[in-house]
Amino acid sequence: MSSEAWYLDTGVFLTPLLKNRPEPICAACEAWLIPSQVRRVSATSVLAWDEFVHIGVRARGPWHPVEAARLAEAFLRLPLRIEAVSAADIERACDLVAAGFRPRDAIHASVALRHTGGRMVTLDQKLPPFPGLRVVVVGAP
Repeated sequence: MSSEAWYLDTGVFLTPLLKNRPEPICAACEAWLIPSQVRRVSATSVLAWDEFVHIGVRARGPWHPVEAARLAEAFLRLPLRIEAVSAADIERACDLVAAGFRPRDAIHASVALRHTGGRMVTLDQKLPPFPGLRVVVVGAP
């Protein structure tokens, strides 16, 4: 496997936590979180932190600050570089939205384009094509 950096979309972290997909998909997501096994350096964005904490807590019931803090800290222990979202990323996200991306997906893709050469791992099978974006869909047929 390559040592190229890959951007991991939020679903790659949430799926193993929530176990809301079939076991082979959960296992495939977990494999992307172990760089020593897959020999990949991975990155994500601060947007993923927000989504991970918010969705992770809400999936288990009402908002609970202690659980939110636990998940926030667990996210920071993942073997990932956490990249900021810049104004330039948002400008590019506008182009991605015009190409058919939903706003949050556009931000993720924009950060992937800037920090990992467009290499992105997601569970979203409906991302439109975009120049320079190379998407691996976990669990795709």
